[in-house]
Amino acid sequence: LLVGAFLFLFPFLNVFGSSFPLTVSFTLVAIVGRQLAASLSFVSVMMLVNNACPCAWQRGKINGFGQSLAAASRALGPTLGGICLAWSLGNGLPFPLDFHFPFFLVGCLFLG
Repeated sequence: LLVGAFLFLFPFLNVFGSSFPLTVSFTLVAIVGRQLAASLSFVSVMMLVNNACPCAWQRGKINGFGQSLAAASRALGPTLGGICLAWSLGNGLPFPLDFHFPFFLVGCLFLG
């Protein structure tokens, strides 16, 4: 939930445009908060996967499958995110579909 909130707010960090130290401070807080929330959610998801295992002898297989899915998402995420960002920068559409779009999309995916 926190990751989605931080990602949703990233495009609005430029509202402090004239105050460089304030912009950098809020950006640093947003990046640290997003990373902290992402790390905590990864550990929580892996604990849920581990606890969902019906038998102790299958735990390695299920953890391996979970790690494989996590690695696949880390491989596909930047690729799809880059395509989405490139599209939003070059489309010339107004507010919801301009450069804000990829951040809103990822934020909504995390909140959903």
